[in-house]
Amino acid sequence: MRAPERPNPSPQSSATVAIGAARCLLRRYRIGPVLVILAAAILVIGAMRHAETTTASALSRWQATVEVWTTTGPVDAGETIEPGAVRPILVPADLVPVGAVATDPRGLRTRIELGTGEIVVERWLTDTGSTLAARTPEGWRTISIGRRDDLFTVGDLVDLHHAVDGRQITADALVVMASDADLGVAVPADVVGDVVRASGQAGVVPVLSG
Repeated sequence: MRAPERPNPSPQSSATVAIGAARCLLRRYRIGPVLVILAAAILVIGAMRHAETTTASALSRWQATVEVWTTTGPVDAGETIEPGAVRPILVPADLVPVGAVATDPRGLRTRIELGTGEIVVERWLTDTGSTLAARTPEGWRTISIGRRDDLFTVGDLVDLHHAVDGRQITADALVVMASDADLGVAVPADVVGDVVRASGQAGVVPVLSG
C-alpha cells in the first residue's frame, strides 16, 4: 500500500507563510517598509506559483486513467475466466495495483479465488490446462495422499507428518483437491521426494494448519 502523500500547500497558506517571513525581516533588520512590501510581494507570488504548480501536478496524476480488468462476480481458484466474468474499466492511475493486466484475461485460469470487483493481476493467472495445475503455486508440485477423514477442503493449509513417528515432513502444504479417498496436496518441489518415501512406507498424516 502506498504511503499517504503530504498535503499539497494551498496558495492561501503559502501566502501566509511568505507574509510572516516578511514581518520577521522587518523586526530583525528594521529595513524600510517599502522594501519589506516589495520583498513580501515577491515571496507571495513565488509561493503561490509553486503551490499552483504542485496542485496541478497532483490533479493531473489523479485525472490520468488506465484501463484494467475487474471481476463481475466471484471466480474460484483454478477456474477458467469465462466471457462475462470480467469487464474492462477505467480507474485513476494512482489506484492501479502493480501487475494489473492490461489485456483481456478471458480464457486463462486463476491461481487464487477472486472476489467480485477485484482488479485482475497478472501473477494470479496462468495458461495451464488443468484446474489442479492452475491451483498449484509456481515452483511447487502436487502429490496425492490418502484421506483419513472429512476435515480438509480445497484451499486449506496442512502440515504433513510421518505416520509412524510423527516427524514433520513439511509445513503449510496447500490442499488443491479433496475427494472421498484422496487429497491432492501441493508442496515445494524440494520436499516431494520426502513425501513420496513417507507415503510408500507407513503413510503421511495431514494436520490442519491454523
